[in-house]
Amino acid sequence: GTLMQTAGYSCNALLAACVVGLAMQPGWVAWLGEVRWLRAFGRYSYAIYLFHAALIHGLYGACFGPAAWLPFGDWIVRTGSYLPAVFVFFVLASTLSLGAAFASWHLFEKHLLALKRFFP
Repeated sequence: GTLMQTAGYSCNALLAACVVGLAMQPGWVAWLGEVRWLRAFGRYSYAIYLFHAALIHGLYGACFGPAAWLPFGDWIVRTGSYLPAVFVFFVLASTLSLGAAFASWHLFEKHLLALKRFFP
């Protein structure tokens, strides 16, 4: 809507600038940038971004489509809720995306990044 396009984007940009400013100061936001397992997400984030949509699309058919081979439909019928199935789907899709990103990093990206030393 018009309100989001006029004020909302500016507020989002201001919030992002505040987070960057806080990260530059000593404190808990800067400490988050040094947590080892969170830094791993930074290393693998672009590959996660590249792989997640394709994995979710393929996994959705395997879980909820007409030819589903995972028992998500049975869980929905038994529990009467989509929530358990969606939670398991989210965990499975996230794990597969992180696994694909991890494999991509160790099989391709780090080897290609090592070639930077040959280019000034």
